[in-house]
Amino acid sequence: MPFTKDKFTFVVLGVDFLVIVITIFYFKLLEIRFDEYSELFDKRSVEMRDFAIEIKNLPKDIDYGGKELLL
Repeated sequence: MPFTKDKFTFVVLGVDFLVIVITIFYFKLLEIRFDEYSELFDKRSVEMRDFAIEIKNLPKDIDYGGKELLL
């Protein structure tokens, strides 16, 4: 049974589909691993945001004319 062009087309399409599916799974695996690593790195490292204070509900600039002394 000879290997004709029409059969070869299906082989190429199948290989292309397989490569695309493997690539999608690989990128998903990389994303999961990166999230795990970044969470671990965040727990083990000390950053400025660990010591920062967040102030909420400040008035808008237009309320005090953009002058920090009045604030």
